[in-house]
Amino acid sequence: MTNDVYRYPKAWLVALVAALLGALAWWSLANPGSGGLLELCGANGVFAFAHPWDAERLVGLVAMWSVMMTAMLVPCRVTAMVAAGWRWRASYGFLTASLAYGLGHLCLLGPVVAGAAVVEWVMESLGLLVAGQPPDFEWQMALIAVGVGLLLAGRRVPASTAWSGPLGQGVLRARDQLPVTSAMVCLQLAGGSMNLAWMIALTLGMVGLERLMLGRGTAAASTAAA
Repeated sequence: MTNDVYRYPKAWLVALVAALLGALAWWSLANPGSGGLLELCGANGVFAFAHPWDAERLVGLVAMWSVMMTAMLVPCRVTAMVAAGWRWRASYGFLTASLAYGLGHLCLLGPVVAGAAVVEWVMESLGLLVAGQPPDFEWQMALIAVGVGLLLAGRRVPASTAWSGPLGQGVLRARDQLPVTSAMVCLQLAGGSMNLAWMIALTLGMVGLERLMLGRGTAAASTAAA
């Protein structure tokens, strides 16, 4: 993607819609005094006083993690969505390509969201976590740290070109980023799933990592072209 994309009005439209979606997700999480999800699902929230293995608590956690993942990952994916629209604009149309790429990401994020909600629900039901708070025991923190290390150090599966088009490439991109996304979930649990400051810090870290990866990809492409 070259700087020419910034002279394309639809690129700004995609970025604006993504920004509004991210802003809405953050607002619904942290809206103070008006039923924000972090407030409702936190240690003193309405949904925190459910009995162990309560199905309604699980539904609440799925909703919360869905919004959390939207809030945290949309800022990281805006550039990739704009790039997808630019790349496939001739064959699919800019907006269609960007939307298809985003939906491809969503296909794999759904299981991650469900998994995070189930893990937190099980730990709460077993008494290992208090709603939205960091783990109380050092061994839990150590186990999470080991899990993060294994996810980040694991072998990466080479990106495949078997799936063409924006939807397929969105799925493959999300698959390639599953270790990092899963590590982010582990870190969020370690810092307290409803810790807003920790969530903001992780989001900024993910944005920085995405920029670094995009920079390396651009440099590699330039080297190959030379």
